[in-house]
Amino acid sequence: MKQTMEYLVDLQAIDDDLRHLRDARSGLEKIELENQESLVVFDKMLAAVAERLQETRAFVHEKEEEIRDAEANIGRSRQRMAGIQSQKELTALNKELETARRAVQARTEELAKLQEQLKVAESDHDRRSAERTTLAAEMSVVEQHQRDLITSKLVSVNDLQARRKVIQSKLSRELLSKYERISKGRNGQAVIALSTETCTGCNIAVPPQVFIRLIRGETMEQCAHCSRLLVYKPGSAPTESLSE
Repeated sequence: MKQTMEYLVDLQAIDDDLRHLRDARSGLEKIELENQESLVVFDKMLAAVAERLQETRAFVHEKEEEIRDAEANIGRSRQRMAGIQSQKELTALNKELETARRAVQARTEELAKLQEQLKVAESDHDRRSAERTTLAAEMSVVEQHQRDLITSKLVSVNDLQARRKVIQSKLSRELLSKYERISKGRNGQAVIALSTETCTGCNIAVPPQVFIRLIRGETMEQCAHCSRLLVYKPGSAPTESLSE
């Protein structure tokens, strides 16, 4: 019976390793999906920032064109000075020049504000672009770590599966069927190796008489609460607790 119990503990350990590999693969898929979704959201935000930046640049260019046109008009007006023949014409031309100069000054002030806005927009875009690059790099590191973890586990998969078949051949069909049934109903955890009077699968105390029989190793015992197979193993670390 003790040998059978040892087989069960080994079988559970192998199944835990295989389950961890499956979980790691699922975890990688989840990480990749979440990272992709995060980058899509970030890229949309970055695109909106880039659009505002482009609009600001267009406004700056437009204002610069307006100033150049206004200054060209002032130049042409000054050239007309030579042809002035009356005070009335001179007065009118001076008013025209003054109006044009004020317009240039106003546009120049508007341009200065737009250029400041452009500077802020460019800085914001550069900062967010750098954040995006950093975020993508950090995500890549996390994904690669998960891939490395999976790769390290894949190395032993064939060995684990071979050992599992050997252990299965050592157990009776009835016991193996019970193990598989409990495993499916308890998230892959059919066997609890315990060193105290508590089933770590459900955290319920094991009756003293049952614990004594476990120590003797003479009978196969199950937890009265979660039905998992119980094996006494002095000094064993608590078995990973899963939801029932």
